[in-house]
Amino acid sequence: MNIQPYNLYCQTASTTNNKPVLNSNKSSYSNPEIRKKFYYIPHAPIFFEALKKSKFQEMDLACVEKFKAPIEKFNSNDDLQDWSKEKLEEDYIHKDFGGRQKETQVSRKEMLKEWNNYVTGDKSIYKPATALLIMSAITRDLKPNNDNLPPVLNKKILADTVHEVSKNLESNKKYLFDMNKIYRTNLRNFYTGDKSEDVRGTKWVMIPSQKHDPEHFDKNVEKLKMLSYKTWCTKNTKAKSYLHNGDFHIYLENGNPKICIRFIGDNIEEIQGERNNRMIPSKYADETEKYFLENNFSSSTFEHKIKQAKEAKMEFLKLQKKYKINKKDSGLNKVLYKIGIKSKKQKNNISIFKKFGITSEKLQDGTISISQYKQPSDYFTYADIGIDENELFKNVSEIKGNANFRNTALKSLNHLQAIYGNATFANSNLEDLGDLKLIKGNAKFVRTNLKSLNKLEEINGNLGILGSDLTDLGALRKVKGSVYLKDSNIESLKNLEYIGKDATFSDDKTKYIGHLKEVGGDVILDKNHCLTVEDFIGVKIKGSLKINSEN
Repeated sequence: MNIQPYNLYCQTASTTNNKPVLNSNKSSYSNPEIRKKFYYIPHAPIFFEALKKSKFQEMDLACVEKFKAPIEKFNSNDDLQDWSKEKLEEDYIHKDFGGRQKETQVSRKEMLKEWNNYVTGDKSIYKPATALLIMSAITRDLKPNNDNLPPVLNKKILADTVHEVSKNLESNKKYLFDMNKIYRTNLRNFYTGDKSEDVRGTKWVMIPSQKHDPEHFDKNVEKLKMLSYKTWCTKNTKAKSYLHNGDFHIYLENGNPKICIRFIGDNIEEIQGERNNRMIPSKYADETEKYFLENNFSSSTFEHKIKQAKEAKMEFLKLQKKYKINKKDSGLNKVLYKIGIKSKKQKNNISIFKKFGITSEKLQDGTISISQYKQPSDYFTYADIGIDENELFKNVSEIKGNANFRNTALKSLNHLQAIYGNATFANSNLEDLGDLKLIKGNAKFVRTNLKSLNKLEEINGNLGILGSDLTDLGALRKVKGSVYLKDSNIESLKNLEYIGKDATFSDDKTKYIGHLKEVGGDVILDKNHCLTVEDFIGVKIKGSLKINSEN
């Protein structure tokens, strides 16, 4: 907002002479001949004093400070509201927040439309500056490469949250707040019945299906989303459809979700823990069994799974007791000392692999070859028993069999160059494939933190990329099996020249086929895919090019 310097004059009814108001005597302002009609002649400047932060209060001041509003250009609070409205339009109302999966993209648009209509619409009860703080908070965790959703809109809880923040700002201008956290906490307390955020309940919560509580179905869907753990699909896209089919039972420990029992009709369909691997966490096996008995749940399948979880818990406790490992033990050498291994570090690695059924040998170049790789149990990890997995794995250069990196604490595969079996990267914390160049079996990437395949050049089996953060195929040139891209963020096939079997592109972002020369099977595209028949004109396709009409 540019303020131009002008000279201000009054015009009287009886004269055409112009007299500067700023230079008039005080009596001039009361002269009855002076009309209240003003006009501007650009000559002598009038300077308006820039607003200071002290002129703003509570939510307005919080907006100024958070977004560094250019108050030196403002004449009044109205200018702040106008500026906030423009920023809302540009950064939130018309912005497409995307999402990793198609379902996420649709859900985000629907939920944000509801938020925008209520918070920024013509009938909104919130000033634009407050609305800007709200929209910034509820969209904070929405990234193009994740499946996070904004919190559900509860108008009363939102009003209570804004009031709570405003009151705190009124008493303390320097009050620091996280509106997203406060709102979600209030929302959680509302749905769980907990009145104080300092006392968070440990209990089971039952959320009835549409059949059992049709009147409050929408509210119960919101409740399910709110109480779901971040890795559960009910946190994002599946809450409505799953709750339509059956009840949910969620175990909260200090307010945090640990176990979820999902029904279809009267039958238990699945039980999930935080790792979302269809395993009952051994830590909560007893609590789950107790709940089964109290509610007369009957399922031979899941009763067997509870039994397995209890056995795993006993195994883990036995391991802890035998090796006297506890949370204070950190680092590979301390753990090895506890289990009676006192040899040199590299021999320590070999010995600890042996303890968990993995044969290994030292190679001529000083690196280690191992027979397979996985966590010590489906119920607990190396990290759970105090082993530094990054230290354990750092000198491994080849894996002769299968490698399952699910739930691994590894950040990099470091010097690993080849996997001679199948490789699974699912729910993995891996960020770097290191020196890996060859996978002789199948390779599956599902919900990983990996962004690139880096130096990986060849996969002799199938390649599947499903809902992964991967955006770059790196040096990959050849896949001898099929390629299946589903909800992937890969935009270009880049250096990939050869696919031995089918190539399927479904709800993915592939736009360029890169250096692709040959496909040994069919090419299957969604009906409205970015790629078209013309993109494959120069590619040798031994099968046929098919358009999936179901999409």
